[in-house]
Amino acid sequence: MTLVVARKTDEILQIESDSKINDRNTVRNGPFLGVLKTLIITPNLSISYAGRIRPAEIALEEVFKLSTWNSRQLYQHLLQANIESDNETDFLVCFTHGLKSSITKIADGMISEDQQYAWIGDHEAYQFFNEKRLRLIADGSDHIDAQTQAFRAVIETPELHTVDGYHVSVGTQCVTENDKGVLKDVRILQYLLRTELKLNRDVPQENSNSEYMTVKFGAAAEGTHALSSLVSNSPNQPAIAMHYPHGNMGIAYFPKKGVHGLTIEGVTPTQFVQYLNTEFKIPLRGILICDSTASFTTLNQTISDIA
Repeated sequence: MTLVVARKTDEILQIESDSKINDRNTVRNGPFLGVLKTLIITPNLSISYAGRIRPAEIALEEVFKLSTWNSRQLYQHLLQANIESDNETDFLVCFTHGLKSSITKIADGMISEDQQYAWIGDHEAYQFFNEKRLRLIADGSDHIDAQTQAFRAVIETPELHTVDGYHVSVGTQCVTENDKGVLKDVRILQYLLRTELKLNRDVPQENSNSEYMTVKFGAAAEGTHALSSLVSNSPNQPAIAMHYPHGNMGIAYFPKKGVHGLTIEGVTPTQFVQYLNTEFKIPLRGILICDSTASFTTLNQTISDIA
């Protein structure tokens, strides 16, 4: 069924979700099987879902058709989708307003507003997650780090069959906006980076004039895999993308285009970035793991970089 969890800590939001398709009514094809479960609709609104995918897609399509929603209209719209799915599609809605934030859960035919903490999805996976989270907190981790690590542990546990795929995180960032000539701090929602590197052998390191470090992590045949993570650097163009350097394959998710990703095969990390820049005019930020010699490239583009 998947798992989505959201927490508010001192008005800071953190949302964790996976990408596995468990809906038997959804077509599975292509090398990357997964859907985006948390969609940033605007810099101040995200919607997550769990359960049957098609009712969520239909509901989200209606959300994107309108330029503005007030919270009451939105909650009622998603509640109707939940009811029409026979309570098989649930939602979490996260808003930011100024420096304030909110979490609302829509499930079991009910709207539960002003939640400090909420989850939807598989109960067994949530129990595992929460036990792991509490242990991490007891060992000294803060709430946000504990939530991230515990969710990663759920994805990496094979016995939890309903939660798998990409680990997608959304958090809040404090930025300064110009409101009719007045500068003010506000919180906005953004996708967070989740670069992964799994090593199956010792890692030799070389230091050249103390200026950089090269880490050789080997090839896929040696049990190594890597995943580069990229996110949009434009708040009004939310996007998240991943690239597998050992397979020269990438996938990009654009919330405004729906929950399914765009798969691009036969591209190096650099070609993948160039394609996304050219086709979608989105500046990207992240760390590219380029090849089996462990060339790491840090990316932090602006709109002018891709103009």
